[in-house]
Amino acid sequence: MPRGTLAGQLAALGFADTGRAQRLLFEELGLDAEGADVPLVEALAAAADPDLALASLARMAPGPALRAALHDDLHLRDRLISVLGVSAALGDHLARHRDDWQLLAGPEALARPSGPRLRAELLAAVGAGTDSGAEAGQAAIRAAAAAGPGAGGANGAGSAADRGGPEAPVADRERLGGRDPATQLRTAYRRRLLRLAARDLTGAEPIEAVMAELADLATAALEGALAIARADLPAGPVGPAACRLAVIAMGKCGGRELNYASDVDVIFVAEPASADEDESAALRTATMLA
Repeated sequence: MPRGTLAGQLAALGFADTGRAQRLLFEELGLDAEGADVPLVEALAAAADPDLALASLARMAPGPALRAALHDDLHLRDRLISVLGVSAALGDHLARHRDDWQLLAGPEALARPSGPRLRAELLAAVGAGTDSGAEAGQAAIRAAAAAGPGAGGANGAGSAADRGGPEAPVADRERLGGRDPATQLRTAYRRRLLRLAARDLTGAEPIEAVMAELADLATAALEGALAIARADLPAGPVGPAACRLAVIAMGKCGGRELNYASDVDVIFVAEPASADEDESAALRTATMLA
């Protein structure tokens, strides 16, 4: 079929920049847009933004495994292209982490994570898992920023600081092999957001569950950020003054009604860890953490 005719067909399918679409389809992706790859082209055309979906897929530079999966696994294809057609940010993530498309394959892609699981995953991403070999060496830092669930974690509106929770998690750069914990946290967050968006866009989740999971994911990200902040507290023979810190989620996050574009509004509440602690010094510690 002449290219001019194909350009008209692409325009009819919904591609706005047909010249670019032809270049990406033929030169970048090497697709047979008039033969075996017609279902894939039609799936791209069905995305919310066909041009964005196609450009993002081309940036992923699909290898043989992904190409085969796009042909053989219709559920994966729907999830991946749905995400690529609405989110340039997640497209950027998949271009940087080209194996992460596999997160959208198989039954695990449909699993809804609990809040505790999200928290554990994002803490593990910053090296703050409970099996860290640096537990003993970080005891002083933990004592200086004591926090349990509700004290140093993120909570729903109206929650109060826990006076007797477990020691607060601390990021461990050595455990991460020199990788930046903030980068690791962002990557883990986006991987979970990718899975959620795919389930949402393909109708696998009711809106109430999506909003609640977004709030739980924001909570887990705050936990991970606090773990990094604790690791960055100044070291020394005395160390920072001990404090209790509560992070209280307000508004949509506190009500577990968050959406993708929502701000996460929180209130930090701090006090000395004990009556013997200097209040001003404890508040300085809390300020460094916040």
